Amino acid sequence: MIELLFVITIIGIIASFAIPFLDSSKMAARETSAINNVRSLVTSQLNYSLTKSFGSFAADLATLQASGYIDTVLGSGTREGYLYSLSGNSIAFTIQARPITYSSTGNRSFFSDESAVIRYNSADAPADTSSPPLGGT
Repeated sequence: MIELLFVITIIGIIASFAIPFLDSSKMAARETSAINNVRSLVTSQLNYSLTKSFGSFAADLATLQASGYIDTVLGSGTREGYLYSLSGNSIAFTIQARPITYSSTGNRSFFSDESAVIRYNSADAPADTSSPPLGGT
């Protein structure tokens, strides 16, 4: 019986060290998903412009969803811990992805536009054209 209590104590100690790493792993997975969603939205905007509107970009997420370029979950503007917004017109578009709860669901905000460069901001503020690009300086 004492051996069982000892084993349970050891498992509890190991779990107390592992739980913080699990949370940071979840946050990293959400950020990776957000980056992939921004990439998907850029591709959807370019496809929409080439096939549906002859050069103009979709005005919002609802337009891309109604045209069948994105699913209803991403079209709702909320997916896997991030809030998404999109605005477009005849010559340009912008995409924003922000964590629902900064430092809990994500530590970075993401931005892209018709250049297709994804930019990020590690502060609790939206990324924009002056933010650094992913994977570069």
